[in-house]
Amino acid sequence: MPERRARDNTLDFLRLFAALVVVVAHSQTDLRAPFAWGASELVDGVGMFFIISGLLVYKSGESIYRRTGRWRDFFWNRYLRVAPAIYVFAASAPFLLVALGAVALPALANPEMIVWLGASFVLLPNYDPSVWQDFGTGVINGQLWTIPAEVSFYLVVPLLVLLARRFGFWVMLTPMIVLSIVGPLLSAQGGLLQTVVHHTFLEKAAFFTVGIFWARYWGRVPANWWLFGVVLAVYLPVKVFALQTDVVGPIEPLLIAVPLGYLVVQFGYNGPLVLARLTQRLGDLSYGTYIWHVLVINAFIWFGWTDDWWLVLIVVGVTLFVAWLSWHLVEKRALSLKRTTSREGVAAVAQSAADA
Repeated sequence: MPERRARDNTLDFLRLFAALVVVVAHSQTDLRAPFAWGASELVDGVGMFFIISGLLVYKSGESIYRRTGRWRDFFWNRYLRVAPAIYVFAASAPFLLVALGAVALPALANPEMIVWLGASFVLLPNYDPSVWQDFGTGVINGQLWTIPAEVSFYLVVPLLVLLARRFGFWVMLTPMIVLSIVGPLLSAQGGLLQTVVHHTFLEKAAFFTVGIFWARYWGRVPANWWLFGVVLAVYLPVKVFALQTDVVGPIEPLLIAVPLGYLVVQFGYNGPLVLARLTQRLGDLSYGTYIWHVLVINAFIWFGWTDDWWLVLIVVGVTLFVAWLSWHLVEKRALSLKRTTSREGVAAVAQSAADA
């Protein structure tokens, strides 16, 4: 297989694809608009996000610590990637609802808005004020439970990297495999425990774990498209079975994450170059797409635009435009403030076996 530049991967495209799967799924449900025979249910968009995060963020931690011997730059980079877009969303969304006529301007003086802004500031951006309970579904940020889950993973990455350096990769990974089963088990207990676990990486630990595994072992597994087809043939019935039954219980995320992980990294590092060039040209629109799409959907509901399948396509188009603005006006500028980059760490993924 000819060598490709590290930046010529389709991981950004896969993140965008995963975000659009989530957009389509939420649009179908909230707009009551059947689309593509419900095929979006076969793709675990959030799981794909977390696999890619496990892969790249773990490698970023390894790379930055190896080169600098400290974690300050790692956390600064993670903060710049997540926080600025959330802050802009939290500050501007209430005024957009005023502009749409869904909320009266004096309502923004409600003390709940202080909680809304404060929760977003500490990256817990899924508090639901009653101020816009009559707007659409009444929730414009339900999807953002993934932000504290992602941030909690960032917090444990230094520990994982140091454990791997001191005791070996598998000594570090074994507890993560255990958490991949224990996390969903704890979440199933309900009550406060479920709420806490739901807002950490524990509930989706299987996907992060698989990503970390591939960060080390991708270079040791055949990168073949025939194997991709075999794994896809395994993944689809497992996903369908998981959708239709609760029999597999707490091991369900792991059963889905294992085949999905191979599909993600194989396509991510060997997918068509045209897809890599597409996201290089447009920018990384995945995060903005994910943040803003629920507000867009609720605006459609507010104006009574529901029940037709083609509305899903319009939601996708509007969301992509907002995401393009978010990337070029907020996210890209924030990332330019990085003091160091982990790009060379990402480049080493395919050769990680040689470094082991």
